[in-house]
Amino acid sequence: MSYELEYFTEFLEDPSAPEIGEFYEMLTEWADYVREHRDEFDYLEDDEWKEIRERLIDEIEKRDVHRKAIDDEWQEACRIIEDDSKASDDEVLEALKKQLEIMKIYRKLHEFTDEHISSLENHITNYSEKIRAARIAEENARMAQLALEKSIANLDESLAKYQERTGKTPILPNYRDKKVHKGN
Repeated sequence: MSYELEYFTEFLEDPSAPEIGEFYEMLTEWADYVREHRDEFDYLEDDEWKEIRERLIDEIEKRDVHRKAIDDEWQEACRIIEDDSKASDDEVLEALKKQLEIMKIYRKLHEFTDEHISSLENHITNYSEKIRAARIAEENARMAQLALEKSIANLDESLAKYQERTGKTPILPNYRDKKVHKGN
């Protein structure tokens, strides 16, 4: 796609104005424009372009630091998700949410599509539902264990009362399982 020089006027006057994704997009387009029109003007040697070059280089350095911080944050979230055996479910869920936030905010920087974002949103929803279901199952198992312990305590108490009342040690029958013989 070929642009006119006027297209880049606003960008070259204040390269800090666009967001980071748009900045790199405009920078790429500007580099393509300079390559296409290298015979018409000498961007690197001409003194008229010196101030614009310096402004652009300063902004590139600042944006590269910001981009590196974003990439580091993304990599940290990926590390937590990939090594989920050491991380808790809540930490993995937070890392997934952090990735989603990065995808939404910096979608132009890494060219995330709506499909990528909706896919991760669905994954987060499913993961959080599974965590919730697992916690409910753990709580049900804990309650069943408490009920079992209470029943055993009640049985022990009843047996102790029986022994006090009658003076006899209660004997519980121990029936053997019925064997089912098939064939000889």
